[in-house]
Amino acid sequence: MIYATFSNMGYTGTSHRRMTCIGGTPAVRSRGPGRFQAAAHGLAFRRVLLSALCSLLAWGAMGTGAPAAEDAKLTRFKAVFVYNFIEYVRWPDAAESDVISLGILGDSPVAESLREISEKRKVKGKRLEVKVFPDATTLEPCEVLFVSQDHASELDSLRETLEARNVLLIGETEGLAAGGVAINFVLVKEKLRFEISQAALDRAGLVAGAQLMKLAILVDKKEAK
Repeated sequence: MIYATFSNMGYTGTSHRRMTCIGGTPAVRSRGPGRFQAAAHGLAFRRVLLSALCSLLAWGAMGTGAPAAEDAKLTRFKAVFVYNFIEYVRWPDAAESDVISLGILGDSPVAESLREISEKRKVKGKRLEVKVFPDATTLEPCEVLFVSQDHASELDSLRETLEARNVLLIGETEGLAAGGVAINFVLVKEKLRFEISQAALDRAGLVAGAQLMKLAILVDKKEAK
């Protein structure tokens, strides 16, 4: 099922211009640099992303196959989710760089899946650079930090500093969203879901798109100003 999702999102190596059908409607084929063509094309692509994200939520159930196969499927799902999170989160001051840096804290198989995606697809029109940091002492500046389960305990000493730098924190450990991480993966009735902490987003100066918020499990309310 995950392979169909990758195809729908364009991870087969097909360029934007070669997507021919979105929800049964022919996609806009760019024939020049016209502003209106580019805007229509961008909207169509965002619809593809949202459709794929909804599909992941509907299909993201863990099955009864071999544990290794189920772990691999879960890893691929998480990688596609992370890609979508970046697309639907807005930073306060978008850098002029043509690269978005995504850090992985700890040894996680999600890194390899994200690298596969980054080789075929840009995010927000920028190249996605994936870096792995063995531990907190090796961290370098990045816009997004995925915290593996084995390193969740290191967040307490890092969170305030990272939020001050507008870093989007993504976890995969139960209780992290309630503990202050912006987005956290959880399993609900054997389905992969994600929690969002509005308070954590506010502290980091980040804004999540309305579509993303509707799909999330909200763990708190927006902090009072």
